[in-house]
Amino acid sequence: MQVVEQIISGHRKYTFTTVIVAPIANTTYNVIVTDANGCSASDQVDVLVNNLPIAYAGLDQSICIGTATTLFATGGASYLWTPVNDTAQQLVVLPDSNMTYTLLVTDTNGCQATDQVNVFLNPSPTTATSSIDAFVLDLRMEAQM
Repeated sequence: MQVVEQIISGHRKYTFTTVIVAPIANTTYNVIVTDANGCSASDQVDVLVNNLPIAYAGLDQSICIGTATTLFATGGASYLWTPVNDTAQQLVVLPDSNMTYTLLVTDTNGCQATDQVNVFLNPSPTTATSSIDAFVLDLRMEAQM
């Protein structure tokens, strides 16, 4: 709680307390104020609790080096991908190493949630040639001439 003293419109100093609440369900709070003369007034405030969005950045992916892939975001009204700082719902990436992308989803109430997706790079395949392969290739080329 925080106690605050304030002069309102040149009148006497009022002392009031600020209460910070964090309910996990919809809650009604009642307040009763009594002045130095014993006069009272009351009021209430309803605090509505919104569900968090469900951020989804997709399944982890494995791609070949030099290949792009598309990441798809769902679960909100706006999106932010890091470390690329892009707000697209569909993000094309071309990583040069294994990467973890974090998705921050914000819904229409301003509530936020995150999810992550990993993009793994597969090594490039290697081709093996031998002297026999070269010899066979050479013979075929001579036969065609």
